[in-house]
Amino acid sequence: MAEFVVGSHTYRSGKLDGMTQFHVLRRLTPVVAALVEARQSLVQAKVAPADGSDEGAEAPKPEASTDTLAAIAIPIAKAVGAMSDEDSEYVLNKCFAVVSRRQGSEAQPTWSLLYRKGAGLMFNDLSALEMLAIAQQVIQENIGPFGPGNAFTSIGGRAAA
Repeated sequence: MAEFVVGSHTYRSGKLDGMTQFHVLRRLTPVVAALVEARQSLVQAKVAPADGSDEGAEAPKPEASTDTLAAIAIPIAKAVGAMSDEDSEYVLNKCFAVVSRRQGSEAQPTWSLLYRKGAGLMFNDLSALEMLAIAQQVIQENIGPFGPGNAFTSIGGRAAA
């Protein structure tokens, strides 16, 4: 479906079947709710124009501050932290099962599966944040951004050049 870069590696995501999409989304519902809540908090935190002009215009957004980042991160971290190990592993494993990592040279790349059922992750050099970024890419590609202001936002992945 899509190629993306996380860390120093290029990955290719595949398609989750509809039933798997449903079960992944069902397990992520508390996280999605936290994302929507965080988005609403940001919208409510807009400041009024300094000169008081044009009351109908959209107010400028406040600059990102530690307080703003905490307001976003804390409810999301709580929702992820409240997920059972079983649900967390289900989501990650289902996402990883449709991902391949590019190996070899640019001229002769080969694609190796990231995860195999029964064997687990095929690469042991992934950090927790890289794993989350890969899962986020798969979720965004398969389930898509939804909710007010795109509930799913990038946490580290970017499109491959």
